[in-house]
Parts: sequence; structure tokens; C-alpha cells
Amino acid sequence: MLKAKKNSHLLQSIIFFPLHTFLIALYPILFVYSRNLMNIPFQDIIRFLLISEFFFIFLLICFKVVLKDWGKSGLLSSLIAVLFYAFGHVANAAESLLLSSEVDFNLMVMPWIWLAIFLPVSYLIVSKPLPAVTTRFFNLFSLILVSFSIFSVVNVGNINSELTPEEQTELAQLRGEETAESKIEPIPDSELPDIYYIILDGYLRADYLEEYFNIDISPFLDELQQRGFYFVSASRSNYLNTNYSLNSSLNLVYFHEYPKNIFNKSKYNLYNNYLHDFLDSYGYQTVVFDSGTGDTNEQDLDIFVSLGNETDDEDQILNKFEQFFLKTTLGLLLFDNRGPINTPGQPNEMIQKTVNQELALRRDRITHALEHLPEYADAQGHYYLFSHIYSPHIPFLYGPGGTELTFHGNQNLYWYEVPQEDYPEYYGYQIEYLNSAVLDTIDQILSNSTKPVVIVLQADHGDEFFLDRDAPTTQGLEFRSAILNAIYFSDGEYDQLYPSLTPVNTFRIVLNHWFGAHYPLLADQVFFHEDPLSTRIDEKPEFIDCCIYFKICIPPHTQ
Repeated sequence: MLKAKKNSHLLQSIIFFPLHTFLIALYPILFVYSRNLMNIPFQDIIRFLLISEFFFIFLLICFKVVLKDWGKSGLLSSLIAVLFYAFGHVANAAESLLLSSEVDFNLMVMPWIWLAIFLPVSYLIVSKPLPAVTTRFFNLFSLILVSFSIFSVVNVGNINSELTPEEQTELAQLRGEETAESKIEPIPDSELPDIYYIILDGYLRADYLEEYFNIDISPFLDELQQRGFYFVSASRSNYLNTNYSLNSSLNLVYFHEYPKNIFNKSKYNLYNNYLHDFLDSYGYQTVVFDSGTGDTNEQDLDIFVSLGNETDDEDQILNKFEQFFLKTTLGLLLFDNRGPINTPGQPNEMIQKTVNQELALRRDRITHALEHLPEYADAQGHYYLFSHIYSPHIPFLYGPGGTELTFHGNQNLYWYEVPQEDYPEYYGYQIEYLNSAVLDTIDQILSNSTKPVVIVLQADHGDEFFLDRDAPTTQGLEFRSAILNAIYFSDGEYDQLYPSLTPVNTFRIVLNHWFGAHYPLLADQVFFHEDPLSTRIDEKPEFIDCCIYFKICIPPHTQ
């Protein structure tokens, strides 16, 4: 009987113990991670998880010592956690709402509002008796919240899994492999080209650069053409984001035509990569240069070229996730020069150093990739080299003449950016740097090469300056889909290329020309879709034909 009473007492203690404090300390971190896990390694969130848990456990124990009540202590701790973690989200939402109403937003009002919420609520918690079910309710509610985030994280592991043999067959049929490759004949080893796929993220097409940003890149294009490049003057991306676009170019089919099961396994990575598989059968080695983003780093490869121990830098104060996450919390005040812990007009030193480290790391990745791409030009064997250069996409990294941009104290919640009115000017600085650096890389590749060469210099999409995904316009979609596209064949035979070529047909032509395949060219089209971060992990979004709904029609290619 005594043992039964002890067990019953233990069970009651567990039921009424404020587990919700532990769970609420985890939930905001897991939630933000689950929405961005395609770009953030799990190890980047561990430090913040531990700090959060230890802090709120300590707070819970302190309240228990004072109040002698686990229930009240748990509610007070959880209230502080909710207010701390909700601050940045509410501030950002309030700023957007007020700006749309042309009302100035003052961040320093927010702490006073938070204090006005905390004081009366905490007084009620301390002074009033709690209903018996209160702790159980909050335990259950917080458990449900955490479970949803954990489910999302685990589900991505399933989403990113390899294709089954049946799925591979399904996609091969969609691609038309059997017919297109049935007449391929053996190719002498000396005729196999090294293939360079260099993706400049968000590089806008020349005519749009000149018309809207007053940026003239004709000298750069002239230099490319002097080196033997074919300039695809009217090219557009097939989709509006990196991964959808690259899945199409690398698999030779439109991404939205994938069956849902294959689509979901591919939308956050490039593991389903037919170009790699095709070239692998010819003995090619795949070399991938670190882009800093998981969606393009995650693919089958033989050699991964990175800076090395960048994540082990002892001087790195905050990692990528921590920088982003702090701005969704009360830590947002650290990033605002008007905050109470900062001197007005003076940047916070920790934030300044953190931002500068991130910008420097991004520049170093770009420099490292462009410097090391030519090293394979005279190497034994055959190589397919993939380099996703995360520029001129924001955050901007370069100033006039390639100078290094540093912390400027004007940041929004998500990115280090310049004011909207300065955007075209600073976008131009990125273009200026890239044009010079890319030409140097191309010159080294061409001078060092001892084998035939294919270079595809292509943007994954255009710029987002006019893009509003919630209310898309023809102008915004034209701007987002108009891309730089230049192709080099060392034999100079460009009869299959044409001015309106889009990425989905790029490697159909490469395989036809260099390997003797017979892939028919697809109709060149552009499709609108919601931001992938707005799409549920297990969901396939709607794709809208831009020709039908926005009159962005690409003229059909005729031989």
C-alpha cells in the first residue's frame, strides 16, 4: 500500500510539473530551424538550444525557491520565454504593417509594451490561485507545438532520401532517355570535354540591367564573345528560385512535371542529378565548390572544394543560424543602434564583428571557387565542375572597384542590405566585381586546358527588385526570370544554340553535341510559383504558366 502511494505521488508530481517551460525554451529554436533547415546544419542550433534550456531551467528553479510553487514558477518562466522569443517576430510584423500604412515604426516602444504585458500577467500568476488543470494544459499545448517542429525536421530526412529504382525509371521515362540515347556511339577519350557549370546567383540579363539599373555590361559580353562564347541574348530562367531552376537544367526536364514523390525528394537538394549520373558513366569526376548553401552543396560528388575549417574559427562569435535567430527575439535590440544597450549612433561591436565575419566568409568562398576552378583544366582525367557563386544576390559584398563592404548599421530582420534607393548602385558594384573575376577565371581555364572544354556561365534566376510573390506583376516576373546566359564550346560549333535558350534545354544541347545523344528540345517556358519557404515540406505548389497569365512568352525556336 505504501509503495502504491509513493508511485501515485510520483505520478502526480510528473503530471503537475511544469514541463512546458522546458518545451517552450526549445520550440522557437526548433520552429525557426525547421523553416530553414535546407540551409542550416543542425550543429549550428545546438549551442542556442543548450543556452536556452539552461537559462530557463535556472530561472524556473530561482522562482521555485522564492514562490515555493512549481506551477506558478513554471508559468512565470514560460511567460518570460514567450515574451523573449516573440519580440522580434512581433516587431517585424508591426513594422511591416505600419510601413504599409505610411506610419513610422519606433522599435523602442516595443520594450515598454512588453513590460506592460509582463507586469500585470505576472502579478496575476503570483497572487491568484491556479486551477489544477493549468499546468497540464500548458504541458500538453507546448508538447503539441514541439512535436510539429520535430515532425518537420524528421520529415525532411525522408524528403531528402534517395530515389527508389522505380522512381528513377519513372523519371527516365519522363526524360525520354531510352530513345534519346539509343544511338550513342563510343567516343574517343581525347574528344570528351571538361564541363564547367558556373552559376551566378541572381545575375540579371544585360538589356534589363541597362534599362532599369543603368548598368552597361556590353564590354563584358564583348570580352566573352572575343573568347569564343555564344551569348544567349534573350534567355530566361524556367523558375524563380535556385533549386527549382537547377533541378530542371541538371535533369533536362521541367521540375514541375516531376511526380509529387520525386518532386518532394528533390526540392531542397540536387541529389537527383542526371547530368552527374550521365557523366559518371563516362568516368567523369564531379567537383563541387562550396556555395555556403545546403540546397546546392547537397548533391552526389567526388570532390568537394571548400575553405576548410571555416566553421572552427575561434573568432566566430555567432554562427549563421544564431545571427538570424537573435533577430527574431528580444536580441533584436542588439541590432538596433537605438536600443538601450547601445550608444545612439554607434554600432554594437559584437554585431558589427559578426556581420563583418559573415560578409568576409562569403567573399572568401567566391574568391576561393574562382581561383581554384582552373586547377582542373590540365589535370588527368575528365571533370564536371559545378560552382554556385552566391552573388550578385543579396547580401551585397562589394563596393566600388571591388572594395569590401562592411557593417553599415542599417539592417532588417533577415539580411544585411542597403536601402532600397541605393539597391541599383550597389547591385552594379557586385556585377562589376564578378565580371572582372569571372573573366580572369575563364582566361586561366582556357589557357591551361589540354582537353576540349564546355563552359556554361548562367544565372539561376534574375533579380527580385520588382518581385512581389503575393501580388505578382508582369514587370516583376520579367525581371526575376531574365538571366545572363553565355556558353562556350571549344570547337566553336554553335548551330544548336539560339537566342531564347532557357536552362532546361542547356544540357540537352550539350549531350546532343558532345556525346551524340538525340534529345529533342523542349518548349522554352517560365513558370510562377510561391516561395519554396512558404510551401509545406510534403506539398507540391501550384505552377502558373507565365505566358498564359502574364504574357511572358518566349518565341519558339526554329532550326
